Amino acid sequence: MGEAPPSDRVYITGLQKDMTDASLKEILGAYGTIKEAKVLPSGGAAIVTFATLDEAKWVVDNLDGNMPEGIKEAINVKFANSRGGSGGGGGGWGKSEGGSWGGNSWGGDKSGPYGGGKGWGKSGCMMGKGGFSIQMMKTSLLNMGVLPGGKWSKERTDEQQLYIKGLPPDTTDADLQEIFGPFGAIPPRGVKATLNPEGQCTGVGWVDFVEEADAAKAASVLNGMTMADGSWLRVCVKAHMKGGSKGGKDKK
Repeated sequence: MGEAPPSDRVYITGLQKDMTDASLKEILGAYGTIKEAKVLPSGGAAIVTFATLDEAKWVVDNLDGNMPEGIKEAINVKFANSRGGSGGGGGGWGKSEGGSWGGNSWGGDKSGPYGGGKGWGKSGCMMGKGGFSIQMMKTSLLNMGVLPGGKWSKERTDEQQLYIKGLPPDTTDADLQEIFGPFGAIPPRGVKATLNPEGQCTGVGWVDFVEEADAAKAASVLNGMTMADGSWLRVCVKAHMKGGSKGGKDKK
């Protein structure tokens, strides 16, 4: 049987047996909009449907053979067969020549789940099965809970999170890290430039800090700053948004 044609549905194997639909959706939600995540009854495998073909293709190209943050082992990712057919493609997941699994070699370097595309984070490099990489190290440290700031933004208070508006179309996560990093420590997955379908920034971004005081300082300094083109930057603490206050030195 040949590989399944590209679609918005992917077939994933190599998941830990205790993986749930909700946890898988949360983990893979960092790489795109998930319409449905369904762990198969046998465990260790799942079918995930993304909102777009491009998102599914990025996941297949970048996560196959890699270990995304929140997953304990490297996973296999292929396009799923059409509904009603068996999951996966490429003639199954048995071991093939050259020590590979499902046609994906474990021996060579492969771009990690954060390289290129619309991924959330930095570029990584996954080494062969049984080897070690910086991505494995980051995931291990996150799972052990030794990094300040927690693994997920929901673990942070509204006083630690900043809302930014007025960003240029070419803004990236790295740009936000560079601008806001000097104000204090930013946790893993702590910056996000919101992108439109064309990959350009919508003008909105989010930055999380480890310390609430650092978030307040950044908002106080940057909020209301006028740019060279006459536009101005809005930076406010998320808690102040809920309370109706713009905080800092917001323009009237």
